[in-house]
Amino acid sequence: MNVASSMRVSTRIQALVGLALLGLLVLCVTALYELKSNMLEERQDKLKSQVESAVSVLKYFQAQARDGEGVGGAGPPERAGSPAGRPL
Repeated sequence: MNVASSMRVSTRIQALVGLALLGLLVLCVTALYELKSNMLEERQDKLKSQVESAVSVLKYFQAQARDGEGVGGAGPPERAGSPAGRPL
């Protein structure tokens, strides 16, 4: 005799509902895991982009300092002829 045929109809329906809920639970857990992975990957990409941008800015200012250019390209105060560069 088949196991399903020996069970009552209400028991079969409860088993089907239980299996459907279990399937949905597995599906939700899988979707949440994928969402977490995607969010972490996007966060790492964003951080990498920000670090690359910061390195680029630092390289720019390092090149300006190496070439003797100050803010605005005026150079150090003693060369720019500003009052701060003159002796008292």
